[in-house]
Amino acid sequence: MDFGSIDTDQWIVIGISILTLLFGGGVVWRLLGHRGVAKGEGDSNKGDTKDMLPIAILPIIVKGNPYVAKVKIKVGGYREFEWSDRLVKISLVDIVKENFKTIIGEMETFGAELGVETGGGLVYGGKCTKEYGVNQYRVPAIVSHYEEPYSLYFFHSDKNYLRFFRVFVEHINHHANEVTLNVFFFKR
Repeated sequence: MDFGSIDTDQWIVIGISILTLLFGGGVVWRLLGHRGVAKGEGDSNKGDTKDMLPIAILPIIVKGNPYVAKVKIKVGGYREFEWSDRLVKISLVDIVKENFKTIIGEMETFGAELGVETGGGLVYGGKCTKEYGVNQYRVPAIVSHYEEPYSLYFFHSDKNYLRFFRVFVEHINHHANEVTLNVFFFKR
């Protein structure tokens, strides 16, 4: 192959194509000077986003057993986790303000509307969460060190196998339309 016959414009197209394949379209748009946000286009309640594209985010590789991490997600965004043969995706649909049960009583507070995809299987919620669809919950931020009432979780087990995943909302920044999640993965 004669690379000398490729002109400058063709090299630029090839370079952008390689960057897009490696890092996703959002990274390439940011490198070219465009801003991106991880939420819907033109949502007037969340800020003006008419000229913005979504940011492409690579999946987080789950390494270590157990694996614990804190991740931030903007409204309309998501994070994916590659966990052995499974892809777990957590989406932040919205931030809501409503009455939630907590371990200190019922109170009006902010909650995160989360969607969780596990590659098959149901996700369950603790007693302080509110299910509003299949694998979709409204979850308040944790207010104590007791994780279970505020967690969404999935597990599968048999005689020689155990896989367990849980996530809870550690912090909600409703001004920035962002939540901090605490995730936990375990497999044996």
